[in-house]
Amino acid sequence: MAGGVATITGLGGVLGGGLGAYISSAYQRSVKDFSIEKVRDGCDPALITINGFLSKASDGYNSWTNLADSCFKDHAWYHVNWDAKNLADLGKSILSIDGDAAITAILKKAAISASKASAKRVLLVSTIYEAVRFGRNPWHVALRRAENTGFILSDLLRRCKQKEFVLVGHSLGCRVIRSCLQTLSDTGLQTLSDTECKIIRDVHLLGGAVGNGTDSLERASKVVSGKIYNYKSNNDMILKTLYRPGTFFASNPIGLHSIDVRSVQNIDVTKDVDGHMKYKDVAHLFCGV
Repeated sequence: MAGGVATITGLGGVLGGGLGAYISSAYQRSVKDFSIEKVRDGCDPALITINGFLSKASDGYNSWTNLADSCFKDHAWYHVNWDAKNLADLGKSILSIDGDAAITAILKKAAISASKASAKRVLLVSTIYEAVRFGRNPWHVALRRAENTGFILSDLLRRCKQKEFVLVGHSLGCRVIRSCLQTLSDTGLQTLSDTECKIIRDVHLLGGAVGNGTDSLERASKVVSGKIYNYKSNNDMILKTLYRPGTFFASNPIGLHSIDVRSVQNIDVTKDVDGHMKYKDVAHLFCGV
């Protein structure tokens, strides 16, 4: 594999298109360690993989090798790196449950019971909790930076008019993709032709830690020429117990719930995926879609 990390100033050459001089400095500053790594050369559509939270900060594209080699063997492959330290902190906190044990227990209990009364109680507790810790809570930092990462990625991709891409994300990486597609839809459709807008061939969302609201995903689908595939598992306990309380019960995650949009194909992988970190282990099953 011909690897290499592209910085902000070098992304245009790596992606094969002209990178404009302007990228919002506010967004750029808000996302730590942003880069796109060229994993290998190959044909179009080029594969772009995006992680969610990590088991350690040094995790990168290696966990995607099974999917890339099984389903996109001859395709060019790029990997988006973003906010690695915070994503590793988040992964450590969730996977080992070594963070604030009391608040974690309260959030889990409320999510499992799913009662309005519990929701109100946990909101009171978590509101006070977040008022103190919001600025350094890795979950909320990651949510915000995922949105900003999607904005930056969209700005880069829309300048690569002669390229075509397949986006594949896991967990919070799906939130990056949703933000990217929404931004392409909101800005690209006004300035580019229909052909140029649809530089995204297909999208694969694995255990998405992003809400299943139809309005935002309908907008996102407008810049995809093929399909959006949503892989969900009822065995995803991280999404079941932590996602809704962590977002103040504002939405249902697509990793558990279907997306009711015509261009989206929902795929239930419950029998093959027994946990939030297991989607990539059976990625070869997705090749037949």
